[in-house]
Amino acid sequence: MSTKLQINSLEALEKLIGGDSEVEMDIRNNIVQKFAEKHLKAVANIKYEQEYTKFLNELEKRIKEQFMSEFGLEEVRGYYGSPKVLELSRTSKESFRAAVQEHVKKFVYDATDVAIHNARETMDTYLKSRVDYHIKNILNESVEKLIVAKVKEKLGNLDILSL
Repeated sequence: MSTKLQINSLEALEKLIGGDSEVEMDIRNNIVQKFAEKHLKAVANIKYEQEYTKFLNELEKRIKEQFMSEFGLEEVRGYYGSPKVLELSRTSKESFRAAVQEHVKKFVYDATDVAIHNARETMDTYLKSRVDYHIKNILNESVEKLIVAKVKEKLGNLDILSL
């Protein structure tokens, strides 16, 4: 627990010290310490804040440069005095465009291959069913003609089957 003593005049202070140089030194040290805390601390804080702000600005600048480099970005001035904006660089745009074209091309080729494959399967199935149908009809007609011919032969040219 500390006691705070306020002395408003130099004469009262001299009477209190009474020529004791040790007490005078303690008082002077306390005065200097209080002055430093009150005034110099603010100066040190300002200097610290300036250095800290400078550090943060530099860090932000380096991170931005690294980010822009990594993703192929560049700063472009906006229209009619608007602030600068980040945009893909020309080489990044060309690379991106080429990659998209390659993917679209591959997608179209793959889709075309699938469509052609499906069309072939559909045509094969359809043609097989039509060929099977016609073969059955031809066979049925041929077999029927053969049976009729054999029956006519066995029955001796009777017109029974023509009914």
